[in-house]
Amino acid sequence: MKTYVFPGQGSQSAGMGGTLFDEFREVTEKADEVLGYSIKALCLNDHNKELAQTQFTQPAIYTVNALSYYKKCEETDQRPDFVAGHSLGEYNALLASGVFDFETGLRLVKKRGQLMSQARGGTMAAILGLNKEAIEKVIHDNQLQGIDVANYNTPSQIVISGLSDEISKAGPLFLQEGGQCIPLNTSGAFHSRYMQSARDEFAEFLAEFSCSKLTLPVVANVTARPYKQEDIRLNLANQMTHSVHWSESIRYLMGRGEMEFEEIGHGRVLKNMVAKIQRETTPLVVTHEENDITRQKISNNVTKQRQPDLVFMYSGQGSHYYQMGKELYQKNSVFRDAMNQCSAMLEPLPGKSLVDVIYNESVKHEVFDDILYTHPAIFCIGYSLTQVLDDMGIRPKIVLGYSLGEYVAAVVAGVMSLDDGLKLVAHQAKLLHEKCRYGGMLVILDRMENFDKNLPLFENCTFAGMNYEDNYVISGSIDTLKKVNSRLKDNGIFSQLLPVNHAFHSELINPIKNDFDAFANEINFMSPKIPIYSCAKGEEVVKPDKYYFWNVVREEIQFKKLVSTLISQEERLFVDLSPTGTLSNFIKYGFGKSVPSYYAINQFGQDLKTIDNLVVDLNMHSHAA
Repeated sequence: MKTYVFPGQGSQSAGMGGTLFDEFREVTEKADEVLGYSIKALCLNDHNKELAQTQFTQPAIYTVNALSYYKKCEETDQRPDFVAGHSLGEYNALLASGVFDFETGLRLVKKRGQLMSQARGGTMAAILGLNKEAIEKVIHDNQLQGIDVANYNTPSQIVISGLSDEISKAGPLFLQEGGQCIPLNTSGAFHSRYMQSARDEFAEFLAEFSCSKLTLPVVANVTARPYKQEDIRLNLANQMTHSVHWSESIRYLMGRGEMEFEEIGHGRVLKNMVAKIQRETTPLVVTHEENDITRQKISNNVTKQRQPDLVFMYSGQGSHYYQMGKELYQKNSVFRDAMNQCSAMLEPLPGKSLVDVIYNESVKHEVFDDILYTHPAIFCIGYSLTQVLDDMGIRPKIVLGYSLGEYVAAVVAGVMSLDDGLKLVAHQAKLLHEKCRYGGMLVILDRMENFDKNLPLFENCTFAGMNYEDNYVISGSIDTLKKVNSRLKDNGIFSQLLPVNHAFHSELINPIKNDFDAFANEINFMSPKIPIYSCAKGEEVVKPDKYYFWNVVREEIQFKKLVSTLISQEERLFVDLSPTGTLSNFIKYGFGKSVPSYYAINQFGQDLKTIDNLVVDLNMHSHAA
């Protein structure tokens, strides 16, 4: 069997295409007409040094790949059994499969290149000599949360993408592990979450085009499996934000039988990659059923299985910031109405409009740390995001809360009314403000056994909770935590003070217990209408009572135990409705990709697009199930 593979960005060089432009004059003239400049002059001469610029590179590679394919078709009457392309090259694979004609493909590539060239604030780097697990461990252990894996090119050549500062910080860390980190000359963080805006605009552009029937199997970068007809536009859009699974794509093709690979286009980039993959890996043998049910894919031909339970998660103190959810508040009426409703119900308590506090432009770059407002603000964001998803028909089968988030979970589950939930949260904030001396919380990235071995180091601190393996939190006075933080850093252990002014989950908040319990005793608690799971208990709560909510903020957090319990019972799908996506990250780093988790918004903005992308991801997962 034979597979044609088409190269992508990075394969370009002056002189590429050679005589092909004259041999296929009609196609070349059509390219000039679509692009508005001479593609032949660009590729052969590049007098203006434009060939390295993304908006010119991509149309140039696509055109040369296409002409090379037409030349191959002239020379042989044999068709390949499969086609595949690396990133941009996938458009040539779809062209070869008859999904669109040359002109349509070029228009798509032209738009793609323009959008990607506008990306700023990010970069990419190639990591050589380290495997996937080693790279992901460096990212995880050093809390490099601004980095995504962009390309799995070969088992020992992987490209990372993300924020420029974090990529620079990561370089020496990979060197320490025995790898090489080579910065790439790109204008943006391609194939990462930072291309979300470009991805969404491109998806709208794709909607204007129709796709013809696939005539050859095309292995997709996003899934490392053959396209389904209904996936074409979705996969092309998602390709901009998702990893290129090239190594697994080749392994999949190797697993189909004895396979000959031929690179169609300029250079030998893919030929060398394929040879390396063949040397370093084994074929990936995929059963018929596994081939149909693939990650991130919609397949209407798959026998429907039981859909996983949707779990809504709500975070606690530390996940707040000024302007959180601002775009939703401005442009989504459901979110705005819910926030305004909560704010109006709270106004008699703090004395100001909560909405005015959160979205005050004059303080947007300051630290948001007044518990009288942060406490109810976190509650209101979680509640309002729930209303947005409910309006879209997305509702949880289970809810869970992390510390303060358990109050939101309780309201969503019907344990208490919105009014009572808000009053309870606001009253707790008032008591903490009046009766508890300031404290704080410190997150530590280290093995738990080192905590137990070094208890003198943590003197006067309280173990506050376990987020996931090698990530836990302690509470104490600010002075004590600063000393611990300094000592840990001296020992090369990453730790960070959380933006909170009270030592939750410790004895330092005990002074409010009696007053808080007395207030909680006046609230009518009901049995939950949907199951509610508690991080304070690490299990399901049958019916909360007045002591339950004190334990929520006083007892240690058992997030790791709770998620382990939930996924051990059956398949779950987690949705983080906090302002930062923190809980989704806990699952990602603590449990891996086998446990699906998504977030509704985060601190990077673009709330509307993030919500839209969440809905797409949930629908894809639902259909795939």
